[in-house]
Amino acid sequence: MKSGVTTVSLIPMRSAANERSELINQLVFGDYFELIQTHGKWLKVKSIEDNYEGWIDRQMAGPITEEDIPDLNDLHVIQPVLCELKDEQNQIMRIVAGSRIPQPDLQGGFRLRNKQYTFMHSDFADFLTPKSHITETAKQFLNSPYLWGGKSILGIDCSGFIQIIFRMHGHSLPRDASQQVDFGETICFRHDAQAGDLAFFQNNKGKIVHVGLILNQEHIIHASGKVRIDKMDHSGIYNNEIKQYTHELSVIKRISL
Repeated sequence: MKSGVTTVSLIPMRSAANERSELINQLVFGDYFELIQTHGKWLKVKSIEDNYEGWIDRQMAGPITEEDIPDLNDLHVIQPVLCELKDEQNQIMRIVAGSRIPQPDLQGGFRLRNKQYTFMHSDFADFLTPKSHITETAKQFLNSPYLWGGKSILGIDCSGFIQIIFRMHGHSLPRDASQQVDFGETICFRHDAQAGDLAFFQNNKGKIVHVGLILNQEHIIHASGKVRIDKMDHSGIYNNEIKQYTHELSVIKRISL
């Protein structure tokens, strides 16, 4: 296998070839990857979308030929935080927001790696259309628990949250906040920020360690403990529950969608 595709809802991507190693990322249904190395039942892979590398369990992915890898721009991105499909054996499968699928037929069916899937709901066309604004998409994830390396409503981290909601609006971003900060136009003054801009936060050494989506002049939505809405000012994020600042503002970026 030189290339593969995710055929389950989520594949844990780990830092080393064993179950006890750190979760660093997740691949969602329809994510394509290249094979770098094998070690027993483990595959070291690189995500085709963002070049992120890690180890996955061989049993959770399906092999494909390089010719079968589509243009990612030709795939549709699932919008609801959870969506139900059935396979050829009428077994139900649940996939998460950000999953990619080929163009479905009029009955809501599509094929992935020579297997047929069908949407369980007749209004499936609505599942492929993004909300009117990225801030509304972000609010679908409210109260999702924080999970380092996670990328779904079942558990998500700050940069995974941003990567998925931007994917749902047709824009690919790198996996980590320290990489995402290199994209977009810098907004020099906080009062010039708009809904949908990204705010990046630094540690005491000046390293970017956190990211969130600006909702308005005073509020931000971000993953910290859970996906939550907090106040933000020129200093950073203020958590009203614990009455203190939790993240120091570094820079605001605007990415055109």
